[in-house]
Amino acid sequence: MLAFIIVALISATIIAVTYTGYARKKNACSQIVECRLITYDEKIHAAPDLSEPGIFTNYYEQQMKSDRERFMDIGRRAPVEFSPVYAYTVNDKVYKIRSNIYTPKRNEALGNIIPLFVDPDHPERKFFPEPEKAKLTYICAVAAAVPVIMLLFLFLFGE
Repeated sequence: MLAFIIVALISATIIAVTYTGYARKKNACSQIVECRLITYDEKIHAAPDLSEPGIFTNYYEQQMKSDRERFMDIGRRAPVEFSPVYAYTVNDKVYKIRSNIYTPKRNEALGNIIPLFVDPDHPERKFFPEPEKAKLTYICAVAAAVPVIMLLFLFLFGE
């Protein structure tokens, strides 16, 4: 039971620290600006280096063969993914942001505008409300689930 209390306290601390960071960032980024999609970065997947023989070499050779066949069917040599690049202006200075999310398609039209919150004192600090809220929800859900699962195991299997 002591282990459960310790895990519950650690989970509560993780939730509190995560929420405090979210709230601090949200409060600091109070100026709303228009953020415009200007281009897409492309990421071409390279084949793994097979010069070193190893236990997985045969697996990689088979995987490369199936990837090559799949992409030759659609007329490409290698898989390409796209990441949106946005730009916003604060105090006549242009800032660019590249998303860390890569997708197989260009989902948004160039010139698309999304709202962005920035810190007026440090415009390079930015806050996207939806992804930040999703990240907060995910971290809190995982941190809250761990003690519940532990309690369930303690209840079912005893100490």
